[in-house]
Amino acid sequence: QPVSASSLDACSLTSQAEIATVQGVQVQGPQPSSHKQGDLVIAQCYYPAVSKDGRANLSVYLQIIQSDSSSVRRGAVEEFWRNRFDQDKKAKRTEEEREEREEEEERINAPVRVAGLGNPAFWLGTSRGGALYVLTHDSILRVTVGEADVKTQMEKSKALAQKILKRLA
Repeated sequence: QPVSASSLDACSLTSQAEIATVQGVQVQGPQPSSHKQGDLVIAQCYYPAVSKDGRANLSVYLQIIQSDSSSVRRGAVEEFWRNRFDQDKKAKRTEEEREEREEEEERINAPVRVAGLGNPAFWLGTSRGGALYVLTHDSILRVTVGEADVKTQMEKSKALAQKILKRLA
């Protein structure tokens, strides 16, 4: 049954069994949380998991980023999306912002457009991993799947996002 992103918690997007199927290992119960960030509300759900040998982190992290309904300002989700993924805006960032980013431990690569989800989607990451961002009609879905191989991580994130998008109204 479809649900509205504005009324849901991130843990309602999928099940522990579905996460276990995608990851191929047993997954611990969901750990929900949420916080406000400016005019946005971010609902999160973390599913801890490790590989059978205990060496690899296979945890799954889901977020729904929504406009804060109590905020007077509208369009926060669209603004977040444009700031993060509009290539023209990214090219115009100031030198100070560039220097700040370069000081980070791992440089974030340019966003990569992801096809096949029926919604605008981008992979944003580093050489060690990343997250899939999908724009819905009133929110942004962010999926991060723990996996040693970045290509597999992106494929598993996309597979999980496809299942979740079917549930979002």
